[in-house]
Amino acid sequence: MEFGLVDASEGEASPKVGKANVGSLRLSLKAGLVTLLGTVLTVAGFSCISRTSVPADSSMTSLTSPMPDHSSMGGARRLTNYDPCHIKGPCYKGVVWFPGAEFMGPGWYCSNALDVRKDAYFDKCHIVSPCYFGAVWTGKRWECGVEDQKNVTKKYQDLMHILIHGPQRGDKIWAIKELDQELPLMPTSCPHRGWQAPKKCRMIGMDHGRLIMSVPQSTVLFDLLVCEDPEMRGRASKVLYNIVTDDKANLNRIIDKMGGLGVLLSHFDPETNTTSKNRGKALFGLNMLASECKAQSPDMCNFFSQMTQMNSSGLAKLVWHKPEGCGWELQVALQEAWVSSCTTKQGVPSKKDFEACGGGYLKNIHHGNTDQAYATLESLRSLLKQVSWKQQFHAELHGGVKPLLDIEELPDHVRAVASSLLSQHIGV
Repeated sequence: MEFGLVDASEGEASPKVGKANVGSLRLSLKAGLVTLLGTVLTVAGFSCISRTSVPADSSMTSLTSPMPDHSSMGGARRLTNYDPCHIKGPCYKGVVWFPGAEFMGPGWYCSNALDVRKDAYFDKCHIVSPCYFGAVWTGKRWECGVEDQKNVTKKYQDLMHILIHGPQRGDKIWAIKELDQELPLMPTSCPHRGWQAPKKCRMIGMDHGRLIMSVPQSTVLFDLLVCEDPEMRGRASKVLYNIVTDDKANLNRIIDKMGGLGVLLSHFDPETNTTSKNRGKALFGLNMLASECKAQSPDMCNFFSQMTQMNSSGLAKLVWHKPEGCGWELQVALQEAWVSSCTTKQGVPSKKDFEACGGGYLKNIHHGNTDQAYATLESLRSLLKQVSWKQQFHAELHGGVKPLLDIEELPDHVRAVASSLLSQHIGV
């Protein structure tokens, strides 16, 4: 990684000084490099510290752009971290970024001169990622293309316009394919991300996902998730997941653009009056949140706290009547949220509370799967915190829970909860 001080007003390195000053600076660097670096960070305004046609393993004594007298400088300076560059021109096929460990490690390389040596003489290079249009030779050094971010954003605006207005289906398919071409593939689709990998396996971290989401019309991607065309639904889903692959921070950008977590949970709640399309969008957003959370349990995910604030009766419906397309991670989160919502209820439980926390499903509990049965029994145990409260619903518990104990294949953890509701507190 190169470090340089760049003129914020001109964007160019300060002019070089004479040979005498160069020799003097080199002696100074040898005598006290730490002191010099401290001065660089303290004094306002210095020229670029850069590498120009020097061996890759050359030391600080090879610097050829020493610091002029700071009193003669007029513009403000800023510290810039340049990307690693191993470009040895001429580059007949352009400059590319490789993120892997091949050759000299991550950095920018000349496409037709990848296998460079450490003692090679490299071109001067001032590239700062993200470099949306790639690097270009300015006649002095390699830099990112001029106004590339503005041009790329305009490109994405045009593609979103086509996705909205078409006019033909083929136009929309072409547009969404073009969007996807600028995004990395999910890790499961890439055997590796080295220099020999396909382009989409080398695009990770290039920041195109953030630019796509910055376009106001990008909300059309959410509409495509619930459109009638199955191919468009699949392609829109793929684009959004690849946007998150590009940068995990884009997940929050997507959720915010969908209205925020609270809005998604409201639309997802079966007791909320909303449209089927809004429910479909909410399902997609919550699936993404649950699948991208790598915590050991859902209660450690950042969306879980708000999920537990949903009505227990609504969570019960989602557990027992799983929405089509609900991922496994989201199902587990819903089950735990149901239990938590019943745990936090205060005071003597009412009949309505009992029904919402599992009592309404006891008659058919043997028809559910193991996870549903366990979530139902745990929700009831979390609600009925005192013996007197359990005695209040003795008949319902005895009639619904006792038959479960007669099932030989009943898993041990489910049997333990069922037994605790009966034998430990009520008796049979």
